[in-house]
Order: sequence, then C-alpha cells, then structure tokens
Amino acid sequence: MKRKLSKIILFCAVAGMSMSSVAATGYASSISLLEMPENLSEKVINVSGINYIITVTPTSKFNGRAVVANNKDCTLSNVTIPNVISYNGANYNVVEISDKAFFQNNTIKSVTISSAVEKIDSDAFVACNNLEQINIEKGSTSYRSEEGVLYTADRSELLCVPIGKKLETFSVPASVKKIDECAFYGNDKLYSIFLPTELKEIGDYAFTDCYALSKISTINKIEKIGKYAFAQTKLSAIGLPSTLKEIGEGAFIGTELRSIKIPSSIEIIPDWVFYNCENLKTVTIGENVTVIGDGAFNETAIEELKLPDKTMKVGYVAFADCTKLKNVKLANVKEIGNEAFVNCKELINFTITKNVQEIGEGVFIGCDSLQNISVEAGNQKFTDIGGILYDKGMTKLIKYPASNYNSSYELPSNIRVIVDGALDGCRFISEYTVADGSMWFSAEDGVLYDFDKNTLVDYPIAKNAMNFSIPDRIRKIEKSAFEDCLISGCINISANVTEIGDDAFAGCKKVNLYTVHKDNKNFKAVDGVLFSIDGTRILQYPLASAAASYTIPEDVTTVGTSAFRYSKLTEIKMGSNVKEIKKEAFRDTVITEMILPEGLVSIGESAFDTCELLKITIPESVNNISDLAFASCPRLYEIEFKSKKGIDSVGLDVFDSTNNIQNVYVPVGSTQRYKNMFIEMGLADYDEIVGER
Repeated sequence: MKRKLSKIILFCAVAGMSMSSVAATGYASSISLLEMPENLSEKVINVSGINYIITVTPTSKFNGRAVVANNKDCTLSNVTIPNVISYNGANYNVVEISDKAFFQNNTIKSVTISSAVEKIDSDAFVACNNLEQINIEKGSTSYRSEEGVLYTADRSELLCVPIGKKLETFSVPASVKKIDECAFYGNDKLYSIFLPTELKEIGDYAFTDCYALSKISTINKIEKIGKYAFAQTKLSAIGLPSTLKEIGEGAFIGTELRSIKIPSSIEIIPDWVFYNCENLKTVTIGENVTVIGDGAFNETAIEELKLPDKTMKVGYVAFADCTKLKNVKLANVKEIGNEAFVNCKELINFTITKNVQEIGEGVFIGCDSLQNISVEAGNQKFTDIGGILYDKGMTKLIKYPASNYNSSYELPSNIRVIVDGALDGCRFISEYTVADGSMWFSAEDGVLYDFDKNTLVDYPIAKNAMNFSIPDRIRKIEKSAFEDCLISGCINISANVTEIGDDAFAGCKKVNLYTVHKDNKNFKAVDGVLFSIDGTRILQYPLASAAASYTIPEDVTTVGTSAFRYSKLTEIKMGSNVKEIKKEAFRDTVITEMILPEGLVSIGESAFDTCELLKITIPESVNNISDLAFASCPRLYEIEFKSKKGIDSVGLDVFDSTNNIQNVYVPVGSTQRYKNMFIEMGLADYDEIVGER
C-alpha cells in the first residue's frame, strides 16, 4: 500500500477547506483550486481596466462605495487604485481591496493605493509572481509602505512582501508584532529571515512555498504560529518557546526539520503539522499534550515514540508511513485513529495499553515486520492470544501480525467478524484451520471459507500449490482473497461464482493462466485472461505469462483494479473503447509506452505508479486523474495534455517522485489553465516547462 498527502499548499486552506475534511475518506481527496469570491454580476463594474464591486449605491448627496475585486485577469502592469472612481455619471469612493483581489495575476508589477482606502485584505496580492512594489499614498491612517513592502500605518503588522522583489534575505522591523496571513507567500528566493524579538504572531500561510527559506532567527516570545505558516520551506531547525500557545494545522509540512521539541504550553498537536518532514528523526512531546492530530507526523523519520501521560488520542494516519519507527509507548492513550500506524515497516512489537478503548480501522496495514501485538492486563476492550489482536469478547479478529512466524493459524470458534485487512500480508501462513464449534467460518485443505462454504474468505499466502480450482459451491471470492499467493500454474473459476472482490488475485506472480467453467454466467477467460462475462471489464492478467505484448480487446471499457500490476509485459496496447482505468491497474510494470484512447474518462489512483513510462499523452476526454496516478515513474520525461479546458478533477501527488519530466505540452491558449493545475498539485516549478503545441 502506498498513500500520500504531500505538497499541501495555500489553495486548500484559503478556500476554507481543512485537512480533516480533505482527508476524510482516505489519505486525501482532490484539492480544489482557490475559488474566487461569489459576487453578483450586476454589481461588477470596470473602470480604467480595473474591476470593482459596488457595495453602496450613490445618491444625489453622497458618493457610492466600491471595492476592488476579481482582477486576476487585469492586463495593467502598473495599477493605481484611486480614492474615487466615476461610472455612468456617478461617483464611488474606493474603500477596500478585497479578498484575493489580484490573486495569481502575473501581469501587474506595481500597485499604488490611495490614502483613502480603509481596508486591504491580507491575501489581496497572493501569488502575483511579478509584483515588485506596493505603494501607499501619503496621508493614509491605515497603511504605509516602505521600499514597496506593505505595513499597517503603525508598522505593528507586516502585511505583504511582493514576490517580484525576489529578496534573498529580509529583516522584519523591530516594531512588528505580527506577520500577517500570506505576507511572504511564494517568495521562493527568500533564504533567510530576521525576526524582531517582540514578535508575537506569525499568521496563516505567512511563509508557505518559500522554497529556499533555510534560516530563521529565534522566536523567543512568539505566541501563535498560524496554519501552514512554514509549509514547503527548507527549515531544518526551529526552537519553539514556552510562550507558544498555538500551532496551526500544517504549519511545518514538507520542511527539512531534523528534530522538534513541543513545549509544555501546547495541549493539541494539530493536524498535518509535521507531515512529510522526511528528515524529522527526533521528537519530544510536551507533558501537557492531550491529542496528536490527524496526520501530524505522517511520513517522518521518527524512530521512537514516547507519549506523555496526558495524551488521550492518536489521530487518523498520525504516524502512517513512518518507515523507521521501531518503538512505541502509548502511556494512557484511549483512542487510536484509523490507519494511525499504516506502513510503519520496522515496527516489530506493539503494545495496546490497558487504557485503550478504541482502535480504528486498518491501524497496522502494511506493517510488514510486525510480529506481535500484545494487550496489557486490565484492558476492557481488547485482548490478544499469541500476539494476535482480538476484541475482548473474542468475536472479532482485528489484526494478525504480518510477520508472525507461525505457519498455521487456527481461527477461534467465537470469531464472527474478520476486520478488513486483518489477514493482509501474512506471508508465513500456509494453512488455516477453524476451532470446533464455529458457526461463522470453516476451513478446508488449509483455505478459509465462511461457515456454509459459499464464500472463499482467504487463501493462505505461503501455501504452495500447483493449480487451484475454486470449489463448485463457491458463490463469492472476497476482496484480496488470493493476493500475493504462491499458486503456480492455473486458477480455475467454477461455474457458480457470481462475485469477485477487488484485488482478489492481485500480486499472484506465479499464475500463468485463468480459466472459467463454461457454464459460468458472470465471468469468462480468454487466452488465460480473466474478464466479466460481457467482456467489458478485464479483471486480471496472468502475471506469470511469458508473453511480451498484449492487446486489450475492443470490448473492454474498464481495466480493473491491479489487473496488470507486476506483469512482465513490455508492451500493452489499449483497446479504443476503454473509458476507465481503475486503481493500480498498471502499477509496477515495465511498460515504456502506453497510448491512451480518445474516450478515456478516468485514470485511477496509482494507475501507473512505479512504471517505466517514457512519455504519456492524456486524451481530451479525460476529466479525472486520481492521486498518485503517475507517481514514481523515474523515466517519464514528457507529458502532453489534449484538453483545452483542462482536467476537471485532479488528485494529489499525481506526479510525485517523478523527477525527470522535461516537457509538458498543452493546447494553444490553455497554458495558464494548466499552470494553475500544477500549482494545485503543489508543482509550481512546472511553470517553466509548460509549452503549447
């Protein structure tokens, strides 16, 4: 399993999206590009090339009022915001520059603002990559500018340092108590920052995407660090003082921190705060921390976890993908969230302490080295037998450790439910048995079935066999039932099978042939390949086939989950009617070229992850590309998109760890649309290689 949620950038949060909602049903769902404010079109006017919204209608005695808004497409390089504008014979006082007023405008180079403007929203000039100067006319009681940098009039708040200044170092004036939201956002040349000793607050996204930022002075009196404040910087060290009362969600995502000490003044470690800090090895958690937020230490290099006595909750995927984590001490934790320790590949032993009352789904999936899960005496919710985790009443199998060395496993007679993923990756089990008296499960010849033997639940991974025929009585093959099995030769699907779960035969590397009984009305095999009976869905290609090339038939509209994963094919030709490529369909293959058909609509999660593709063309018909679709393709150097309107839905990390891309081609007139898409995916540096053809 490979899941990520990296490069969390400004757009999710400014649009009002929390990472908790983004990641509610998996590690992540697609993040939408920043939305512009919803304004009534009849109130929008344009005067001298600048858009305004009328907020107060003028009368014979008083001027109306107008707000600068929606100027992303303004074509002026030097913008002047006057104190009064005239439109259709009426006058309007310009009183405000609104939220995201010039968002992503790459034309403007300077802005001069009237002294009469009463309010400038903190993210009015976010992502204006060529903006060099913000100037405030003399007489303003609200704002001032110095060398093109925007402050409040009393210089207590620093509001905006334009990206186009391309500063490498900056000293914040001693008077500044707060660095405002988005103040340095996107200043990718900024290397060092010197902060005043009396600074109290660093606002949300203040230094987000300052990719070069490596040095920061001490923050001895800081009280608040905002959401995503230092996300995607190169900070390798920062001291958090005892004055710190609040750290925002995602504050240090993707930084190069090596160690961190959470002060005792902090009670909640927020969601995603150190996510993807791949060098973060040493973590000291303050004694008053009660909650470890969702994804807080996901994808870090932490080796040892010791939680204080007051910590009650470990959140969703909090320590997922911590591949070096070896030792965990939970102290008084009561709740372990879903997938909290997924893919912690070096965990060997794990103790469920007596206070744990809730264990979420999939907590230990992908923990390949886990040998033993023990439960402390006195725990009222859970128990273990021989290091295997059950609920207290022994009615539910929660997790069989993947590296438990026993070759045979007897399922206790009271077990009614096998939790999804409980038997995944158990590479030493060669035989299942079921204790006498069970009314829910049975075993035959080492294979696990439901009690009536109508459902094949799990085929033991380590059971070597030459060929296997699904028994005639079987109606359903469960999800992942044969995943990674060692069956050699042929698997035969019997006549009565009506349902085959996802990944049922994924990773069966020794199977060279699938056959289906001629009377089966739901499935068929053609040349050893497994299909739905109507031929519209290809379910599984035999991974041990010696063929070098395969052509997906014209009838196929869906390439199923993991259908070709690990195949040895060097060439796969796609049928012209394929509409959908499911999750991991071509993952871990050696194909170097794939022509995707016009008419293809959806490319699933990790569909081409870890392939040898050299280049890929995305047809005009594609409207959805899911997370990690082309991740870890080291040889991929060229991508071409055919749609002029862009891709409707784009997931996270689509090109994660695909570092050799040299050319991205898009249709004429759509360059900015695709640049925005890459920004949305956290790949702003693709700006330089997007070209039209």
